[in-house]
Amino acid sequence: MSFYRKYEKEILFAAIILFFFIVYPLINHLTIARDADAHVLNTYYDDIIPFIPLFIIPYASGFVMPMLLYFFIKDLVFFRKAVLSYFIMMCIAYATFILYPVKVVLRPESIAGFFAPLFQLYYPLDPPYNAFPSLHVAQPLFAALLVYHYDKKYWWMIPWAALIALSTLFVKQHYILDVASGLVLTAIAYFIFIKILNK
Repeated sequence: MSFYRKYEKEILFAAIILFFFIVYPLINHLTIARDADAHVLNTYYDDIIPFIPLFIIPYASGFVMPMLLYFFIKDLVFFRKAVLSYFIMMCIAYATFILYPVKVVLRPESIAGFFAPLFQLYYPLDPPYNAFPSLHVAQPLFAALLVYHYDKKYWWMIPWAALIALSTLFVKQHYILDVASGLVLTAIAYFIFIKILNK
């Protein structure tokens, strides 16, 4: 058995994780350099949504949920299709980030209280770009749908993903239109998985 065949699941998982953590920051920094060209999608409704620091907890968990694909999906053929559809979803998002850069201007200038250290840690790590569509909405929700499709006992991941989507608004990291486009991106990726890859 070749090394790849023996560790195929681990290699695929590592590849998709690296694809996110390498390419995403690069596009973010590219957009910073194009700040003058970035679009602002702020609306009246974005302004009236309150800033609720507590939501940084579910927001931060958005990076955890995609990792569960590796642990919950045991079937290698299913896992291959899941990773490929995930890759396609991220490519669509990356292309949109480059062609239609968006800058988020909702972040509070200063944050006090118990959760302030978390924001001080997170905000510098993720500049307010790469917003439309929101991968912070699409990645957890798509992961939840994939795992639920694999085994219905993981239904609880869907409301968790919905909470993460809401948190993007309450921590002022995304616009409403970012969230909506993230849902559309999830629907496209799930359609590709169900109708094309998983026939």
